[in-house]
Amino acid sequence: MRWLASLLAALCLTGCHGPELDQLDATLEALRLSPNPQSVESHEPISVPSVPGYHFAERRSPFQTSARLPEQALVQSDTQAPDPQRTLEPLEHYPLSALRLVGTLTTIQGRRTALIETPGETVVSAQVGAFIGEEYGRITHIAEQDIRITERIATPQGWQDHQTSLALKASP
Repeated sequence: MRWLASLLAALCLTGCHGPELDQLDATLEALRLSPNPQSVESHEPISVPSVPGYHFAERRSPFQTSARLPEQALVQSDTQAPDPQRTLEPLEHYPLSALRLVGTLTTIQGRRTALIETPGETVVSAQVGAFIGEEYGRITHIAEQDIRITERIATPQGWQDHQTSLALKASP
């Protein structure tokens, strides 16, 4: 049995020799002995294109409603102007983007109530007609999965209505 293992080892070692390996050894030896190794062609450095500067980071995002204009700049006789003397409701102290609809309830009479969470994690109930958001919004409709809101936004042309909504989001 021992002689069989020796025979197999000898056969394996003789397989590591061949004409291709001799040619490879000769080529490598010639490269080692040559005085001038082949030079690499030089290329021009790659030019880096100039990147234009971005100067709009401090501006308002185009995906958010515009900031309030000073109310003095608007026509005071505008019929859609909100009442500046009215006391603000709790949900008017936050932008709509900071509020989250967490649920809706329906009474036996069929009247719906929205449950809205503020950034301070307080849940406030609101019904149709309640004021919401910083843009003089009013809840116009409460459905099972969302509420619709009409905001009054100040523009240079006067007060304009803007429709938006808050949707119920599934919990993760």
